[in-house]
Amino acid sequence: MSTIFTRVSNVFFNLKERLYHRRLPAEINLIKNTNLFSNMDEHLFNKMCHSIHLVKYLKSSMILRQGQKGNTLYIIKKGSVRVFTYDENLNKIPLARLNKGDYFGEQALLGQTNKIRNANIEAISSTTLIAISEKIISKHFNVDSPLRKHLTKKGLKQIFNILSVTNEYYIQIEKLISQIQNPQIVELVDGETIFNVGDNPDYVYLILEGDVKLLVPEQGSHKYTNIILHKGQIFGELGILENKPRQASAIANTNIRLLKIDGADFKNHLPEHQQVQRILAELKKTYEIPNRGAMEQYFGYAEDKTPLITTIYNLNDGRTVISSKYLNQNIFSMLTANLPVDKSYRYQKGRKRIRIYTLDNHLTGIKTTGFFDYLPEICGMILENEIMDEKALQLFESTGRMPILKRPVNKDGSTIICDCMSITRKQIQDQIDNGVRSMAELSRLTGVCTSCGACSHRVLEMLGQSTWTPGVLKKITAHNSYINSYQITLDNDEIKEFKPGQHIIIQIKVRNNWIERPYTISDILSPDGRVQITIKKEPKGYFTEWLHAQVEDEFQINATQPQGDFILKISNTPVLCFAGGIGITPFVTFSRFIEKNNLNQRMHLVYTALTQDDFICTDLFDKITKENPAFTVEYRATHSEGYFTEEEIIKRIHLLGQPDIYICGPTPFLRLLQDTLDKIRYPQDKIYIEKFVHAGG
Repeated sequence: MSTIFTRVSNVFFNLKERLYHRRLPAEINLIKNTNLFSNMDEHLFNKMCHSIHLVKYLKSSMILRQGQKGNTLYIIKKGSVRVFTYDENLNKIPLARLNKGDYFGEQALLGQTNKIRNANIEAISSTTLIAISEKIISKHFNVDSPLRKHLTKKGLKQIFNILSVTNEYYIQIEKLISQIQNPQIVELVDGETIFNVGDNPDYVYLILEGDVKLLVPEQGSHKYTNIILHKGQIFGELGILENKPRQASAIANTNIRLLKIDGADFKNHLPEHQQVQRILAELKKTYEIPNRGAMEQYFGYAEDKTPLITTIYNLNDGRTVISSKYLNQNIFSMLTANLPVDKSYRYQKGRKRIRIYTLDNHLTGIKTTGFFDYLPEICGMILENEIMDEKALQLFESTGRMPILKRPVNKDGSTIICDCMSITRKQIQDQIDNGVRSMAELSRLTGVCTSCGACSHRVLEMLGQSTWTPGVLKKITAHNSYINSYQITLDNDEIKEFKPGQHIIIQIKVRNNWIERPYTISDILSPDGRVQITIKKEPKGYFTEWLHAQVEDEFQINATQPQGDFILKISNTPVLCFAGGIGITPFVTFSRFIEKNNLNQRMHLVYTALTQDDFICTDLFDKITKENPAFTVEYRATHSEGYFTEEEIIKRIHLLGQPDIYICGPTPFLRLLQDTLDKIRYPQDKIYIEKFVHAGG
């Protein structure tokens, strides 16, 4: 009975307040303390306060609902409220608790575009609010530039807090956008055009509400591929990053709200945000998979809470194909929905696991863990409903290879200059023709030389910089049956002074083919500039097997001068190095540099290898440890001691405070460390990574 009485009492109170309110000094002080109206003339401020009213809510009452329009600012006079959103299963996810003196609904002050409520507000206890209508405020007060900037920044923070509940990726996006001047929120109605094919790129867009349709022209026809993008997705960045006209038209597929971001600012700040770069690279790969029909894309989570991109292909022949790419991991699947499987073919080696599915010899799906060289071709064949030769599948099961598959030919007929990133000579030449004159800028714009780096000399030659010098390669040390060190001496030229961690590219003629490989310099041998490189013989490695078998004395080669950006930073900041297998080589030069210069900079080296017999240069590391207390090393034989856990990695980081972290090793090793550092949100500008790429297979 008392609850009914309280409800009726509240109704009469709220009605009376809307008709007449007697303002109190305590209420005026609460309004002043928000600092929202600190620049308002006192006379106008008092007039505005004459028009306020109070509103009461019972415990657990909904005050605002996400997605609804509103035009009122609320300040809490008494009680507390809960700010929350819902996940995909309609479970409540709390975002904040607001108490007396806090305010919400302030985005209404910014005008029509910002009237959509970003979250739900619920009364935790019986609550009394001061309500100020946006219409009343606008009569007495124009939102000035400082306040507009403050409210815009706060509104974006609220949006990203909600988005990051469903995907931590938006924490990284928010960091990027916080560096950009004056991002705008715009509203468009269903069917309105955002940009057209051929337009010059100017803005990048983030979808805040609704869906956007991209119409991508299919080459050689008048057909279009439809890509439906949903809330939280970025689009329009490809034209900005590749400096090309728009390759698709973007149209509002529902009523939408967009965050409009200056493209030049976005491009300038993107290199500082590695995880955002990785996400955009994965999206680009998805767009490039051949298709015939419509696509929908979503950000989400797998059952184990790993973030992923899901793409749904609604094909013209009636089939639905669904692909999922785990972010920051080499885990991928593409499966045809609602089709049985009559055969599956499996290949496994170590952590690499690949399974291909067929129905009447038509490819229907693939699941991969680890890198698979033929993945783009297989995906294309699934989408095209092609038949796979039985012999090829049997060969795949026994070797993991599919040599009978035709490698894709570039649409422009241009040759590949960077195998790792599939960058063509024409793409590089186009950038050079547009005025790009440095390797660093070419790498940023195209991704060239960002993986193994073996193509850098070709790019430098296109820039007009000669890189090759004749020289001699000579075997000097056999560390074990499969790791040798070699001395390089250049003809009539000294190897220039290099920084610890840099690499050198060598070119050797093997069976009438010129082979080029990058190798980290592991030691400088004499004042005349001879250097040492250390090479591991890879199983089925075309080049390394030949090199270990043939080069016992001296062999003629070509070589570059030292290059690369994986360099020891000399400072007072501690250094933590993680080496996996042959990835130890840059840290050999790090260690020698510390030994030679008797540095006091704290450095801890974590060196992992499969067994105790696989460790090299341990005498050097142990010697430096005894002579220099600032240098320490620990060994981990993973076959007997197991891989590092996240907790062990984090413990080593905390022991050094906030060190600069250097990582070099094979992909699974890098993935474990990258995932751990991303999980604890370690500063990206303190992480340096050198990926060990087996290029000799």
